[in-house]
Amino acid sequence: MWKRVGLVGLCGLLVVGSAGGLVWWNKERAEAQRAEELGPMIDRIAGEHGLDPSLVRAVIDAESGFDPRAVSNLGARGLMQIMPNTHLEVERVHGITRGDLFDPEHNLTVGCAYLRQLLDRFDQDLTLALAAYHMGPTRVARLRRRHPRLSPTELVKQHAGPATRAYVTTVLADYR
Repeated sequence: MWKRVGLVGLCGLLVVGSAGGLVWWNKERAEAQRAEELGPMIDRIAGEHGLDPSLVRAVIDAESGFDPRAVSNLGARGLMQIMPNTHLEVERVHGITRGDLFDPEHNLTVGCAYLRQLLDRFDQDLTLALAAYHMGPTRVARLRRRHPRLSPTELVKQHAGPATRAYVTTVLADYR
C-alpha cells in the first residue's frame, strides 16, 4: 500500500512504500514504463484491426495515460476508456468474447475494434473518427448532416464542444 507523503516539485510525489521506504513516483515515468510494457500487445492488436499502433498509443495516452485501471467520471473504463454500453455493443457487433474492460488485452481489442468501426463509418477520416470516439458517433453524424459543406476540421472546430476539440487536437498532435 502506498501512502502519499507530499508533493515534491511539479513532476512527482514522494510516497512511502509498503516496506516503509520512501519512493519517488513520477507520473510521466510511470506512464512511459506502462506504455513500453504494453507496446507489443498494442502493436499486435492494432495490427489485427488495421490500425497504426502510433494512433492507438495516442488515443490511450489521451484517454487514460496508459492506466489500465482508469475510470472516468462518466464510467468509461480501462486503457481506451470504453463506456459499458459501447463495450457490449462492440462485443456483439464484432463477435468478441465477453470480457473485463480492466483487462488490457480485452480493452485494447474492444477499443481497436471500435476505433476501426468509427474510421469505416466516417470514410477513414481521422478527425471525424476521433471526434466520434470522444463525443459519440450519433452526434458527429448529426453535425455532418447539419453542416455538409464544412470540412471535418472546420466541423469539429466550429461545432464540437471544447473538450472534444481539445481531445482531437491532442490525439492528432501526439499521433503525428
